[in-house]
Amino acid sequence: MTDAKSLPPPTSPNRPGERPLPAAFLWCVVALSAAPYLLQAVLGVDLGVTPGEGPLASQPALYERLRGAFVHTILESAAIGVAGMTGLLAIAHYRVSGGVVAPILVLAFFYAGVVDATHTLVSDHLVQTRVVLSDFQPFSWAIGRLFNACILLIGVIALVSAQRRVDQLRATRFLVSWAVAFAVLTVLVIAFLLETRELPDSLRRTGIVVRPWDLLPLAIYAVIALLALPLLDRTRRSAFVQAVWASMIPAMAAQAHMAFGSALLFDHDFNAAHALKVLACAVPFAGLALDYRTARAAERRAIEERTEAEVERAHSERRLAEQRALTVELERSNRDLEQFAYIASHDLRAPLRAISNLTTWLDEDFGGALSETGREYIDLMYNRVRRLEAMITSLLEFSRVGRDRVPPVAVDTGVLVAELWEVLEIPGSIALTTDGPLPVVRGNPVVLGQVFQNLLANAIRFARSQVRVAARAAEGEWVFVVRDDGPGIDPEYQARIWNLFARLEARDEDEGTGVGLALVRRAAQGWGGEAWVESTPGDGAAFYFTLPFDGGWGARHDETGGPWPVPPGLGSAADRPERRPSGVDRPRTP
Repeated sequence: MTDAKSLPPPTSPNRPGERPLPAAFLWCVVALSAAPYLLQAVLGVDLGVTPGEGPLASQPALYERLRGAFVHTILESAAIGVAGMTGLLAIAHYRVSGGVVAPILVLAFFYAGVVDATHTLVSDHLVQTRVVLSDFQPFSWAIGRLFNACILLIGVIALVSAQRRVDQLRATRFLVSWAVAFAVLTVLVIAFLLETRELPDSLRRTGIVVRPWDLLPLAIYAVIALLALPLLDRTRRSAFVQAVWASMIPAMAAQAHMAFGSALLFDHDFNAAHALKVLACAVPFAGLALDYRTARAAERRAIEERTEAEVERAHSERRLAEQRALTVELERSNRDLEQFAYIASHDLRAPLRAISNLTTWLDEDFGGALSETGREYIDLMYNRVRRLEAMITSLLEFSRVGRDRVPPVAVDTGVLVAELWEVLEIPGSIALTTDGPLPVVRGNPVVLGQVFQNLLANAIRFARSQVRVAARAAEGEWVFVVRDDGPGIDPEYQARIWNLFARLEARDEDEGTGVGLALVRRAAQGWGGEAWVESTPGDGAAFYFTLPFDGGWGARHDETGGPWPVPPGLGSAADRPERRPSGVDRPRTP
């Protein structure tokens, strides 16, 4: 026979510490097991059937003589029928749950029922045996109960030992192996009962122990109840396992009635033992039915969860397809918009160049003859043309921000800011200062240059005497700030200034295009950062933007306060000599 190395999970979803079988059910089993004894000892009720005596001259007399045999056949048939129903339910339970505990233990009950069927058929003279029937009946009962106890104990030991071994064999192979083994044992026991010519003395009319052979199954049932089944219940707790444990109570009570009380066929203890055997078969059936209901409920829940998961997956796939379609449409729209921006800028710049040339020709040819008002108009035309050209350039830059997927490179922001300061138009009264060295970061140098250029230009327009640039490391990102000491921004307008073409001053007073700050925010959001302003009217403005570390490049610190590793060759602003142009920290001359 092949030993099992693996078993499926427990047949019930109960966790250790839970009691799948209701306590009221256990108490009911105890009460029914004690009922035959209490009925006789307390109420004097006798369950025995006394066969009629005298000649069998009539059919009623025959029935009276066979009353005990009829009761015996009914009780044995009930036990066999319940065992068969339990077997069918175990097959259904195995198909639902895949657990082998119920099939193995039910096999023990089923094959014991086959031996009990042989006992019944011989008792009813339907099958012939080689020994006297009065000797066969008590011995075959004891052998049937002994066989039931032994194969039940073997099944429990097989389940417990297989639970502790390495996963190697399939559950079906395990079941088939034990089914064949139990079948072979059953055939051998039946053959022994039918073919033996001499039986030991299994019935004594006097003494405390009336049927000594019935003490053996009683002892094995006690071992199963006290040792084997509690060990199985620890690893494979279920209502069925606990019901099998509860069935040991009527099984031991039945053996007690036989071993210590049944001196005659069909007496009180004889019939009580057979009735308790029916109860011992019915209790596991009830526990298995409860487990089957639990397994079916779990199966329904699993089906519902799978259905919900499939529906959710279908919805997700549909949403993903819609998002992909929208992405494709958005990319197409962006390409069209970019193409339109280039075409529009070209078409707009051509008439602007013509207007600029005409204005220049007018100034050259008739400038000396113009009045002061005419000269003012010529200057105004020059200014408007330059502003419109700057606006077109800014719009093109704004449309390009975030479109170019350029791999990030190391950018020295200190050098970048200094170079931008050199090329900007700066009044002589305004100076640039930095609060400590600016870091080396990773990013797109062109976009970073546009961001710093717009923030510096904005600060220069409103500063009184100083523009300050600083940076600090935050959680996973750099935080840059560009400050000015200008008039500041009222909180009412701090959200509005980030909009495209937004202005807080009249167009004739502000030479800006209204695109710079919008470009700054769009660029920051494009690389996963943010941009905002902090300002108090009369106390200047501070424009912030964040730039992610992008994989840990640059100087930063972890949660323990220690420095994050800096890749070789990159370094940080703190590790390199300070490089600052001569014009920084002193007033610039235009």
